Amino acid sequence: MQCWDNSTRGLDSATALEFVKTLRLSTDLAGSAAVVAIYQASQSIYDIFDKVAVLYEGRQIYFGDIHAAKKYFLDMGFDCPPRQTTGDFLTSITSPAERVTRAGFEGKTPFTPDEFAAAWYKSDDRAKLMREIEEFDTLYPIGGASLEQFKEGRRGKNWIQGQMWMIANKKQLLNPRTNASNPRTPSQSYSKSNSASNAVSKDFRVT
Repeated sequence: MQCWDNSTRGLDSATALEFVKTLRLSTDLAGSAAVVAIYQASQSIYDIFDKVAVLYEGRQIYFGDIHAAKKYFLDMGFDCPPRQTTGDFLTSITSPAERVTRAGFEGKTPFTPDEFAAAWYKSDDRAKLMREIEEFDTLYPIGGASLEQFKEGRRGKNWIQGQMWMIANKKQLLNPRTNASNPRTPSQSYSKSNSASNAVSKDFRVT
């Protein structure tokens, strides 16, 4: 599990995108998950993730597939202006001054954080999410066989402990303690266990 809090602050849009692409690659290779809080995510950055969580003054008002999030709030009665990114639209929902109610839905949409949380709790999207979590817990129970498989994979003979690796691309791994012009080959530096990807959820999330 990786946790990143506003890690793209100070980066230009192109560098921020490359950073998030690197996180995506690292989770795919390691079979891990990353939870990322990111400021003003562009549409290109948003589309890299699997799931998104929307919090409103500490209340969860959505958590699920990135492609379903926008529709959830549109169906609730809010409007997404043209050219507004999905990330900006979702954050605007938590601001009374920024969110826009569609014609015909005046007075019918949630207003306070508690009202949004109650609507989410009763929604079909949340019911679907809870079923997915239950199915995952059944397949991969805490302390189950997948955990031992994951540990064995980490103890593989090609795994080098105590070193950090910078991923340049899918075919090359660079050790920051060595000369970057003479990187070790993936077979020398990294062993990916097939069981590792089965032990940890591969969801990549942004809040």
